[in-house]
Amino acid sequence: MANSDKWSKSRSQSYRVYTISQSGAVDKLNCVDSGSLDWSVFRQVRSGGSIKLIDPPDVDWLSVRIRVSYVYRIPPGNEEEVVLGTYLVSAVDTKLSATGWETTVTLQDTITALVEDFVDSAVSYPAGTVVTDAVSEQLEASYVNSVLAVTESTAGLSVGMAWPAGTSRVKIVNDLLDAINYFAVWADELGTFRVQPYVPPNQRPVVWRFTADRTSVIRTDIDTDQDLHNVYNKVVLTSNSSNDPNSGFVGVAKDEDPNSPFSYPSRGRWVSKSKTGVKATSQQVIDDKAARLLNESRQVVRRDTIRGLWVPLDMHDNAQMPDGSVMSLVERKINLSPGALVTYVFRKVDSL
Repeated sequence: MANSDKWSKSRSQSYRVYTISQSGAVDKLNCVDSGSLDWSVFRQVRSGGSIKLIDPPDVDWLSVRIRVSYVYRIPPGNEEEVVLGTYLVSAVDTKLSATGWETTVTLQDTITALVEDFVDSAVSYPAGTVVTDAVSEQLEASYVNSVLAVTESTAGLSVGMAWPAGTSRVKIVNDLLDAINYFAVWADELGTFRVQPYVPPNQRPVVWRFTADRTSVIRTDIDTDQDLHNVYNKVVLTSNSSNDPNSGFVGVAKDEDPNSPFSYPSRGRWVSKSKTGVKATSQQVIDDKAARLLNESRQVVRRDTIRGLWVPLDMHDNAQMPDGSVMSLVERKINLSPGALVTYVFRKVDSL
């Protein structure tokens, strides 16, 4: 993919913050002093942050959503605005400072609605239930403002699944998604609940190419670290329970590539990971899960931290580094100050 010209040019930039009422009314907050947002694929609630307001208006923080936008202008063009995230308020702290009443609002993305919703009666689905239908049902039951973007699947449960009263809605949803090898549910920048099949990093397209030439949007200093712990060359998954070894599916993934430094031929021994009781609706699903776990154990080998201007990347998107390597975005942090740089953390993408 070629980078869009507009993101490779110098630009002025700022941020805007809005409140969105239950009825959908949007109001701009003109009292924002500072703030920050961060994202991580390693958290159940991927995105959060905080904003500091000086002498804010009366706001019903319990009912509104907060939307944060990135505003940029490339001379001599017009100003454009890109939504960064839509959030629920998790905490409000107010104090009197030398500049007036100072209110700090803590933000969490809309997956929080699923985390904080515990079912008040047992939930169960019999074998044969179409998983994405069950997921949609759970998402719609949890949050009055829920908007869904579900990649439908015909896969049904191979065995029934059940959860007791008091289980969080997000656990029910993610248990169901795990059974068909989907990503955990996540919320996009508009607060939409996204349900998508898992795609291995080496099968995702390159969305952005970072360069070291005159069109570069990043600093030249890149922090790289390597972690060789927990890099497996064999994964064995079984869908049976430990007391019933002859039932269910068995998925195995091995690294036997002599060109891989972590493979069996290179190390001369197996470094294995085993799990029992894995939820899988078919042999293909458990094979894919084993390959996924093997692949993910290798992605932590290299992590690059870079700083630069904002570019249109989502979590898990692939980008090409200046040295030509392809890496997957796993963390990002934005300081909501004009001219501040974005910090990106990428993880190396390896083929099995």
